[in-house]
Amino acid sequence: MVAVPVKAYADAPKVADQLLEKARDYVAAVQAKADAAGVPCTVATLEGPVHEVVVRVARERGAGLVV
Repeated sequence: MVAVPVKAYADAPKVADQLLEKARDYVAAVQAKADAAGVPCTVATLEGPVHEVVVRVARERGAGLVV
């Protein structure tokens, strides 16, 4: 068991927003590199339980393979 300071709870939404913004920036950089190399690339930055999001998006996009 770990004692979590109350302040950590107050900062959690801000930290989550910062992490999401960093993820979006990273994905945009990957997209730019792929575009520059002429490599087809579809990117997405999503939130939620990973296994659920991956399965949902794969179904939505008709993916036959997820790597």
